[in-house]
Amino acid sequence: MRAIFFCLYFSCATLMAHENLSVQIFQKMPRFESITFSFSEEREEVFLDSNTNDAVLTVFSKIFGDISYIMNNGNFISREYTYIRDMNGKYIFDTLKKRTFKDGVRTHLSEDRTESNIFLDDEKKAKSVIPIGYKSAFIDTPTSCRAPYVTEFWMTYDYQNNIANLFFELIHDLKFEKKEENGREYIFFPDLGFYFDSKTLLLSRIETLISLDGTNWQLYKRIVFNKYENISGIYFPIDVNVQEFDSDIMVRNSIFKIDPESLKFNTVIEERINIIFPKGCFVNDSLINKKYISGETSIDEGKEIIMVDMLEATLKAAEEKKEEIKKANGK
Repeated sequence: MRAIFFCLYFSCATLMAHENLSVQIFQKMPRFESITFSFSEEREEVFLDSNTNDAVLTVFSKIFGDISYIMNNGNFISREYTYIRDMNGKYIFDTLKKRTFKDGVRTHLSEDRTESNIFLDDEKKAKSVIPIGYKSAFIDTPTSCRAPYVTEFWMTYDYQNNIANLFFELIHDLKFEKKEENGREYIFFPDLGFYFDSKTLLLSRIETLISLDGTNWQLYKRIVFNKYENISGIYFPIDVNVQEFDSDIMVRNSIFKIDPESLKFNTVIEERINIIFPKGCFVNDSLINKKYISGETSIDEGKEIIMVDMLEATLKAAEEKKEEIKKANGK
């Protein structure tokens, strides 16, 4: 399930009145159709040995990107510049990834690092790199398309199925309890793993547990909402920590920062969800069952396309002609 977690308001009077632990939740959130924002992510990934479950590799990276997402159909376009930390603690540009999902069609473009190392000296210029390394892309129609990782903390419930009514029907019969941690009081729903700050009534933390046998439960994911911003009456999280675990070992730790000035609602134009392939990009297009090298733009723009299979056919014809000439000359 996907969801968007914004500001969820409890009715304090209802909380006090319901001794049977039932609660009604109200969302004072205007409906909107799309969202756009820029973000940064500091990521730590730990890779475990499959036999011993010991950590064998830790990779640190910084990602800078932006995304536009349409709520009612899941169409999106995103861009991510990834920098990997080297042995000296410096971050070097690694990959630029552009992705779209539109009307069931997924497009993924990857442009690798430049011929010489580009270090991350100024984060404000992190998205100004022009890759000149290997470029590849694919186009397909997957049964499902996972949105970029930045959407993890606001895509658990399905907005298009009327999130307000769905959430109300789900939670008003669930039990809750008050918990105190480090001097802060929370309203906790154990069946959902939701922690709400009792003062601000904002979603503070989500903890997801998994079990392979139905009895031994382990922490799988923790999402901590550190800061919200009021954008046009909508409280949206702009500082979020997403952690993933494997057998109680944290294998992924991502800190997301959303640029509040970039956060916009109802501005996404669906016709602009399109990727223009750079010249020389190798494309595997399953829609037309072709592999080709792009010219200056994509097929949709109707520009020059140099098909790989056409090149192979031309080379084969040239070799055959060469053999004919040899035979004609008695060689």
